[in-house]
Amino acid sequence: MRTYLNLRWLIVAAAAVAMICSDTSQSSAEVTFAGDGTVTDGFVDEMGDPTGNGGPFSGDNGIQVNGGLEAGGNTGDIVIGISAPFAGGLFIDGTAPVPGPLFSSSAILGQGAGSVGAADLADLAAIWDINGLLTVGNLGQGRIDLSNAAALVSDDAVFGEFFGSNGFVEISGLGSRYINLGDLSIGDSGTGTLLILDRAFGSSDMTIVGETLGGHGFFQVDGLGSSYNVLDTFTVGGEGTGTVNVTNGGSIIATDTIIAD
Repeated sequence: MRTYLNLRWLIVAAAAVAMICSDTSQSSAEVTFAGDGTVTDGFVDEMGDPTGNGGPFSGDNGIQVNGGLEAGGNTGDIVIGISAPFAGGLFIDGTAPVPGPLFSSSAILGQGAGSVGAADLADLAAIWDINGLLTVGNLGQGRIDLSNAAALVSDDAVFGEFFGSNGFVEISGLGSRYINLGDLSIGDSGTGTLLILDRAFGSSDMTIVGETLGGHGFFQVDGLGSSYNVLDTFTVGGEGTGTVNVTNGGSIIATDTIIAD
């Protein structure tokens, strides 16, 4: 089943490439980690491990990933920002010869209370495919930024999972896209934010903004050409608080919509 879904996503990616840029010579990406951690044979270990000796986003402790990230490879689970006071970062752009997408089995940004995990994908060649759950803000603070036609794919996702957490995701620019193949929770028991800006695109299956008691979700689609498709039920305010803004010509298309009283 996953093979079919990846094929569907690759078709979306290919369409974006054709739409944005006729120059196809740039087809590689640089993957850089900041914070403490290890990479062995392409398997990314935990980033931001407090047992290391580096500081938050320390350039001296940044890890350049070279081997083992060939197209079709899998880096296993990625955790960026494990516990306070450490932070970790993942940066992907299109300037170095590391071919193909970055694949992982799951991803957590901001795992422990007080931790900070961030990812920045900033190029047409910057592609991260998560074959499992994406958690942005588990107990800590997590953030993902996509721009310049970058792509992010996940099976299921939660932004702001537990009380006190904060998960923030911004997708901006023509061709930038977030494809969540399963369910999406924006503000589960924590605070979650999803922004689709400046002609970016996103889609997910069942989507809840403000899922459980104490959860706060904010979802905005802004700008002409910015769009988001919900392929199942779109719920605004489950047991939590949900806010959705569609502004300046943006659009949300949903199969079914439930808005709490």
